[in-house]
Amino acid sequence: MTPSAIQILVGTVMLGVCVGLVLLIAKTAHGMDSQATQQADQSSSVVSSPTPSEHITSGGSKPAAEATAKLSATTATAGPTAAKVPSPKTITVVGTLSHPRSPAPAPMRPPKPRPVPVRSTAPRPAPSPVPVTQTPTTSTFTATAHPSTSVVQSAPANILGRLTPGGYRTYKFQKLVAGTWQTISTGSTNSSGYIRVSVSTKVTGAAGYRFYGPGNGSYGARSSSVITITVKAGITAVFSSVSVPMGNAASLTGNDFPLLSERAVYLQSYYSSAWHTVASGQTDLHGNYGFALSTAVVGAYSYRVNMPGLSASRPASITSATNFTVVEWTPALCAGDVVATSHVIETATTATLAGTVTNESGFDVFLNAERPVVEAEDTNGDSISLFGDFYQAPNSTYNLTGVLRAGQSVTYRGQSVTMQTPNRPWMVFPTWSTDNELADNAAVFCSQRSIPGVHILQ
Repeated sequence: MTPSAIQILVGTVMLGVCVGLVLLIAKTAHGMDSQATQQADQSSSVVSSPTPSEHITSGGSKPAAEATAKLSATTATAGPTAAKVPSPKTITVVGTLSHPRSPAPAPMRPPKPRPVPVRSTAPRPAPSPVPVTQTPTTSTFTATAHPSTSVVQSAPANILGRLTPGGYRTYKFQKLVAGTWQTISTGSTNSSGYIRVSVSTKVTGAAGYRFYGPGNGSYGARSSSVITITVKAGITAVFSSVSVPMGNAASLTGNDFPLLSERAVYLQSYYSSAWHTVASGQTDLHGNYGFALSTAVVGAYSYRVNMPGLSASRPASITSATNFTVVEWTPALCAGDVVATSHVIETATTATLAGTVTNESGFDVFLNAERPVVEAEDTNGDSISLFGDFYQAPNSTYNLTGVLRAGQSVTYRGQSVTMQTPNRPWMVFPTWSTDNELADNAAVFCSQRSIPGVHILQ
């Protein structure tokens, strides 16, 4: 072998070593990527024989990718030889580059097995039914009084009711007390929803009652209409005056309820620790009665009226005890007047005279008085007179006559008169004509016989 051939062979070997080092450095720089490793295993390189003048250095600054591309050349031709050296034959070295073994992959943690849900073969429970909201049925509650809404004291009184739908439904019977409904009894309706409740009639007066049906899941709550029961005394009693001078007339009058004529009544007086009957009588066609009281002796007395019962609807009735006093005569009892006190009731277009006549003396007076009169002039110049009528007949001209007890009053009211301007300065008629005399028994004590009448306009 010639010296030139030996140099070429040595250079070729050295070139191969340098190429291997370059490849090793490139793989290390890329972190031994597995993809680069597969590509390196499949690649082959053909190295040409370099010329002696070429200088290959390892660890150059060119990237490994350029080195790999250069090594992919399939043929390498040596450069020109030196002068006077015979041209050698070209030697082509073909080989496969060997690569270092790829590093083993990092161990991988096996995935945790996920539990596979096991579907139950048991039948699923049926869904709970949604409750249906049911609207309660509207109820009705009626109530009526039996036998009447107005009953006599101690007589039976009932209130009948019906609750529909109402078979065997509970109810409350309530009374209105001081503005509040108070339950006084409870019970259940019969199979048809009817109720019958008794009401106490021991005390006179008026009271309101009603039924109340509480609601439940099937029926709505319901109250009946209010039934007002009025309890009246079976008999009334009123004194003409609770205090009269000795010798003056006095009376006790009243009426029965329900109205019934020829019903027996008894006047009773309390003395010696007991009630004693001192007079008896009967009611008239209008149910009225009256007793004259003795005033011969000065003192205090207690009276009542007893009416025996006839039936359940007309039970016995007794008035409460009332005191009556007979006083001694004094000159002051002779003083006083019969006074008419008037006032005008005015509207936008009318004027009406009304008032009272009162015996302000201490004795009974036989009264004979004309109607009180007031006068005024309307804005159109008309003279207007207003009269106070003692009786209900229209434009009654009758005088007020009869006995007016000491302290007793009677009312009067005239007819309305149309005016342009009712609000006028009214004046009392110059005189109020009266002819009033003291009772006969009063003349024994009083020096005068007559008593004047006075008209006052408020």
